[in-house]
Amino acid sequence: MKIISSKEQKTIHWSGGTSTELYIFPEESEFSERNFDLRISTATIEVEKSEFTSLSGYLRKIMVLEGTLDLHHENHDSSSLKPFEQDSFSGDWKTTSVGKVTDFNVIFRPEFKPILETFSLQASASIDLSNQHSIFLFLVDGLLKIQDLEIEKQTSVYVENEKRLRLEALRESQLVIVKF
Repeated sequence: MKIISSKEQKTIHWSGGTSTELYIFPEESEFSERNFDLRISTATIEVEKSEFTSLSGYLRKIMVLEGTLDLHHENHDSSSLKPFEQDSFSGDWKTTSVGKVTDFNVIFRPEFKPILETFSLQASASIDLSNQHSIFLFLVDGLLKIQDLEIEKQTSVYVENEKRLRLEALRESQLVIVKF
């Protein structure tokens, strides 16, 4: 299990806001070099209308964390996302957005097929995530106990091949989980 605190996360600026890398695989990869297989991040869109970076060879999943976002994929489809709703699309589609938001992103090579889920837990509620291959968790808000560790909001956790994994909310919590 690897805990990634907000202090360890790398933030970059792009034309519409910021992107904070939470996890990249392989770990020695660089987003700017496009030599990664999977990248998980949060981003802010701070302008009313923006154009997404073209990422040929990758697929994308985006989930709004705060705000509302309208996505238009030229020659494909459009979607309107409220908090914790998601859209999936090809990285080489010309995509524009309308709305100032904070979002959660998974960019991946097609062979990865990640599942993106969100959970709202009341205090003392729990989730059993045992026997999963790889799990990435981002605590949007709240306080969780994982094994014997307390995890605070804006903290990420990467878990690989854990036979027994149980999450317990120590107070009301909102989390995003990526299974791959």
